[in-house]
Amino acid sequence: MRRLRAIELAIDEHEIALAEAWLGLREETGGDPLRFGEEWRALAERWNFSAVNGLIERHNRHYPAESQLPMNPRTGDFVLLNGQPYTKKPLDAKWILERFPGEVHT
Repeated sequence: MRRLRAIELAIDEHEIALAEAWLGLREETGGDPLRFGEEWRALAERWNFSAVNGLIERHNRHYPAESQLPMNPRTGDFVLLNGQPYTKKPLDAKWILERFPGEVHT
């Protein structure tokens, strides 16, 4: 539970920092959509998610044993939680661009 909460908090912190960076770059590029898009995608590729992705990796590896997650005996897969897999996807540039697009509308 603590690790899941730490993941949620880390993601929230990244979203806040990314929102600030997105707005700052929009202002810095002066509404030039081509420049903004290029620079935003480059920033997304450089963004460091190593700490939160480490937590996500540990969650994906240890969660089934820690929570005694039951297995489906026919498939050997762990059961779904509320219809969803227990695993979490690591964050990356695609994750950023889904939330903060590389286009700016003037």
